[in-house]
Amino acid sequence: MNRRKIKRVAFHEAGHLVMRWHLDLTATRTVIFENGRDCYCERADDDLSGYENKMLCLAGLAATGRAGKNYMEETLFSLLADHEFFSHETLDSGHDIERLWKTHSAPGPMTQTDLMLNFYEARYVLGKYRNHVKEAALLLMDRNEVSADDTAALFQKWGKPDVAILDQYNYSRAWKTAMDLFQPLNARDEKEVRQIQRSSLFLSKLRFDSKTGDNPLRLRRCCAGHAVMDWYLRSNHDADSELLRLASGFAAAFRRTPLLFDFAVKAWMDYPDVKLFINPELRREFDVLQRVSVARCGGRKNSAKLMLRSYYRARTILTRYSAELNEAIRSWNGETDFKPNSGVSPTPVYFCRKRLAHICRRITLNWN
Repeated sequence: MNRRKIKRVAFHEAGHLVMRWHLDLTATRTVIFENGRDCYCERADDDLSGYENKMLCLAGLAATGRAGKNYMEETLFSLLADHEFFSHETLDSGHDIERLWKTHSAPGPMTQTDLMLNFYEARYVLGKYRNHVKEAALLLMDRNEVSADDTAALFQKWGKPDVAILDQYNYSRAWKTAMDLFQPLNARDEKEVRQIQRSSLFLSKLRFDSKTGDNPLRLRRCCAGHAVMDWYLRSNHDADSELLRLASGFAAAFRRTPLLFDFAVKAWMDYPDVKLFINPELRREFDVLQRVSVARCGGRKNSAKLMLRSYYRARTILTRYSAELNEAIRSWNGETDFKPNSGVSPTPVYFCRKRLAHICRRITLNWN
């Protein structure tokens, strides 16, 4: 077997290995067999969530560049075109994509889109850790096997994965790309796509779980946002000070990904009884923001628009005082009486009402 194909197999298995480290899973053995084509990455007894299982399975293809992307697309197209081809096989047979495909009771166009979204996310993560992938792949090419102990040594050498690695990931672009890639095949499929778009199931891609919403850095940003906003409001009275303070936590926690807050508000409109945040502090903050907005406006849609206006106003203020926010994040010790080392006093931040109205109108344009 030529070296190019052996290299592709090594990078494939290295992708699985690095993803295990990123997801904080147990170190396991990885093998490339003598024929240079067959390979194997052992699975431990980890209790994987559905998200972790998909990220781990798709990491191999995500690490092999354009060839992995082309294989992913071609396989997903063929799976949807021939529903019965894999129906008589066991769940563990076939490759990673086939096994994931069969975990869905009624796979369709949205299954394609969902798996492609996870593939894009895995590719982004491994791109950030490309040096780790290369190191593991070269080790596999040299030895053909990396034991569990060697893998554990690699994990220890790499240290802790970056919990904020997806902060700048463009979920909306990945969603649009995946939706454009897999066009509905018939009227029934098109109805399914519209229904899922309307019901905002894209929220499941926002990862409000222990991997993002519950990590200490995001909560630290949230508390620092409150502290900086309190510092601003002590010198600048505002009629909406309560809403600004509540929204400032989310403006700081998700300052690089405002779409997260937009979709959270939209999901609250569609499913008011669903808890959007696993983390109790973020959930409590969002519940209080809801209640205050509803008390001010009454209807759910008007309350949602008020929440968005408050969020973008708070975001504008924190952007104006980003240096003070970064200082508060670095030095946060639980105290609410924040004073910047520079000794400056905050000056009023003025807003363009038309600009705020335009933002809210653009976000809520297709809301029911």
